[in-house]
Amino acid sequence: MSAPSQNAKPLPGPKGKLRNTMRRMADQVEFMRGLHERYGVVVGFELPGLRCCAVFCPDLARQVIRSGEIYPRAYPPVLRELMGDCLLLSRGENHRRRRELVTSVLDGEMMRQQSRIAVRRASKITSRWRLATSLRIREEFERYVMSCTLDMVLGTSSTVPTELGVDALKKLRRDQVSMGSPLGGLLAEVPWRNTSRTRRIEREFGYGVRRSISEARSAERTCPAMASHLARAEGSDGSSPWSSDEQLHDEIAMLALGSPDSPIGALTCAVHYLDRYPEVRDRVEAEVDRELGGRQLAVADLDRLTFTRALFRETLRLSPPAPNLFPRAAQRDAVLGGYRIPSGTVVFINVAVIQESAAHWDRARDFEPDRWLEENSGKNPAFIPFGLEPTVCPFAEFGETLFVAMIACIAQRLRLRPVSNQHPRRAHSALLGVRGPVPVTVDRRDAHG
Repeated sequence: MSAPSQNAKPLPGPKGKLRNTMRRMADQVEFMRGLHERYGVVVGFELPGLRCCAVFCPDLARQVIRSGEIYPRAYPPVLRELMGDCLLLSRGENHRRRRELVTSVLDGEMMRQQSRIAVRRASKITSRWRLATSLRIREEFERYVMSCTLDMVLGTSSTVPTELGVDALKKLRRDQVSMGSPLGGLLAEVPWRNTSRTRRIEREFGYGVRRSISEARSAERTCPAMASHLARAEGSDGSSPWSSDEQLHDEIAMLALGSPDSPIGALTCAVHYLDRYPEVRDRVEAEVDRELGGRQLAVADLDRLTFTRALFRETLRLSPPAPNLFPRAAQRDAVLGGYRIPSGTVVFINVAVIQESAAHWDRARDFEPDRWLEENSGKNPAFIPFGLEPTVCPFAEFGETLFVAMIACIAQRLRLRPVSNQHPRRAHSALLGVRGPVPVTVDRRDAHG
């Protein structure tokens, strides 16, 4: 984004705040796709109380990331209440320091720990699935991903049970719906946000996080969990890098709750794609058979499952975790792509349209995992499901590990048949992943030849 110019053009786009709101709420991806097809790569539209701009070009998206800051207007005090003082809401030099601290924890040993957790949990949960039964597969993946995330963030000895983590995640989703609505913080005061049950979830989850911090500080050595590393971290002068215990609590809580929806959504959508494209499913199964040879999945196998990793990336390309990156705001009048962006305009970088655009991909709408096996395939600048530097999600590799471990365990002996042939419903525009139970039938793989 550059300084204003007299030659800059006004933003093109549809009129009608209420009409835009209704279309966006009905199906955000279709709404954004329609804006792109009709108006181009930079489009303006209005919602009640908001002047918005949608960006459908990865190069322009990078300009926005470099120049803007996280949009604050509709969210306080709700967003601060939900997420506290965490990496996601930090900016500028503070964001750089916080990100450096969090990513420094994800060293080689931590990544190996992630793999061990994923393999153990995936093997355990799939062994409980009974043949010829129906599963609510999104909820199964929810428990799997949350259990792995709690193990990695709080530690395998954490007192926070998986179901409490899932309940806390559901509460965060509900609050995000109100946060992301055109009414902003007004819906934050609806009664269901403050019931005895939601207060209990907040209290018990917060207690579990604080107990993990306390145990990490009193332990004789650092254990392989992010909370332990972060609680015992020291600055260059030997002091704590955290301004308060509350800041440390907020960071750890959001690491536990802010990352699960991406792999949950990817796994749920992958079940749909594997059923819809049997030739892709057959190749995943063949790869698993070749690399495992009938034995149980091991950590060393994960790196060799290259086609399964390609499946992960192609699933994220056509079914990204969120339709938009976290919204930004123009802090002053600016120009983007030759168009005037007035100060205060909320800028949405639309991942879904960018990742399916024929301007950036061959056979853009086709589901083809093979594209990721080609040389330099991972360098496409239009692949941005986890964001853009310097704000890219630090959990991207962990999400891929969770995905590969689970798909490998399924492919070795099972096939999951979705009851519906429709793509899983996308979550509300303020959320990640998919919604609904997504029922499937569990079949024995051998029964299909």
